[in-house]
Amino acid sequence: MSDEANAADAPATPHLSPRSAWLLLLIPLGWFLWTGARGIDFGEHWDEGYQVQLLEDAISNETLLPGWYNYPSTSFALSILALAPELLTSDLSGLETQNPRAIGAPVQGLLPVQARLLETIRAPSFLLRMRTVFLWVSALSILGVFLASRAASARSRSDTRGSVGAWEALFAAGILATSFELGYHARWVAPDALLAAWTALFLAALARTSRGQGCLICLGLLAGLATGTKYTGGLLLLPLLMCWWRTAPERSPRRLCAALAAFVGAFLITTPGALLQPARFFRDIAFERYHYSLHHYGFTVESGLEHLGLNLRWLTTDLGSPYTALALCLSFLALTGAVAAWRRDRFEAALLLIVPITWLLFFSSQNVLFVRNLLPIAPFFALLAARGLAYIAAALPEKTRPLAAALGAAILVANGAFAYSASESIRNQASNDPTAELLIWLESERGERTVYLSEQLARELHAKLGGHLPEGCTADNDAPADLAAFRPQEIAKDAHLRPADPAGNLKSNLPGCLLASFGPRGVNWEWYTTWRVPRIVVVERSLVETLRR
Repeated sequence: MSDEANAADAPATPHLSPRSAWLLLLIPLGWFLWTGARGIDFGEHWDEGYQVQLLEDAISNETLLPGWYNYPSTSFALSILALAPELLTSDLSGLETQNPRAIGAPVQGLLPVQARLLETIRAPSFLLRMRTVFLWVSALSILGVFLASRAASARSRSDTRGSVGAWEALFAAGILATSFELGYHARWVAPDALLAAWTALFLAALARTSRGQGCLICLGLLAGLATGTKYTGGLLLLPLLMCWWRTAPERSPRRLCAALAAFVGAFLITTPGALLQPARFFRDIAFERYHYSLHHYGFTVESGLEHLGLNLRWLTTDLGSPYTALALCLSFLALTGAVAAWRRDRFEAALLLIVPITWLLFFSSQNVLFVRNLLPIAPFFALLAARGLAYIAAALPEKTRPLAAALGAAILVANGAFAYSASESIRNQASNDPTAELLIWLESERGERTVYLSEQLARELHAKLGGHLPEGCTADNDAPADLAAFRPQEIAKDAHLRPADPAGNLKSNLPGCLLASFGPRGVNWEWYTTWRVPRIVVVERSLVETLRR
């Protein structure tokens, strides 16, 4: 029996009006924003200082252009938005420009306002304000996937406003809202979670356009905004072209040109430097392409199968949940949803799959792996996982269908609880004692395994225990040991030569290497071993040299 027939024959789900669905959406959305805000002061991120410096240079040089185009300029525009309170309260009357028609022209007479803005930018609290702006914009991904799932599920049901589709859409939104991976990336002053948000909104527009209710121009605008956030957003043109080929009357070139014009216009609005500083624009893009084709410290991998395997590992065992079993469960649901979409409508399935597959293959062809580059796949993953759960629920015997709902609720509760716990660890990082947590772990979880302690860590535990080390632990580097406990910066090769980036030369992208971690959980350390915020980690002893590369 098809999933359409099962859905039609299924017993009535708890009634959920459109207004109730929107009100319930506030729960996962609020949880995402609340836990994100609690962990907003997570410490230092490698690239954020440079983003702040771009804004400071623009104010100092009295220009509205960042002068840097390795990334497009949406991030720069949002950084300016973080200055809105100061800009709105500054008195700009009576100021004259040297050339009012030139966007990048120096502005004369701005010294008092300029000094105030620079003072604001240099204050530590301003970085937290920037992060908050990025967090709120990234939350649009939850709204986008809710709308996308609602529209996509309605396509397979005669009751296009029924409760089944609403619950499915809420589950899809909940997957993103409780995702640890999306949550900690969304706090960064970086474009990746923003790109996931534009992708989710594009997906919502795509679901309507594939049903003949949307328009190609809207798709073009959203694809342009995505590309203005990160250049790889241009891959969203692929489903736009497919929709034009399938739905446009007689494949009208005029409609396609209008959509492409909207794409170009949205991109240039976000990144005007592509026209105003073309030489620098193309030079920076060429550098970034060259950079990803070579290496980047510990994030270098072999392009092709190794990179593809690591990408798939993150997507299947980390993206859905910090708990591997739940992540694999969601990955199975997503695969089921993809199969169900393919069985129902191959064109619709192709629209949902072409971007994730192309995205995955493109980044797997590079020699640098940052898992944040895969975040735009998350909306597709959430939509398909929700579709898969609904498909399985419809296929189950009537009496056991509540089990599917219970499974979905359990996944969201577990993920949401972890997001809260992680934010709590960041919020209380100044008062928590990682060495005390390590001692508890050594007593309860170590078992019969011996543990090598780094020199600094051994000194700390020696003092804490009154002159001796915990049983089964050694500080002798030559002694055999099953496990190793240390702070990452302690084992970084030649760390004393890199005081500004003490862990910057550790090998990263080592899924499954972490046995335990103590300290703030502001990031998935297995994929970001060079994270600067101190923590204590426990790994297999044999992995220490691998980390040192």
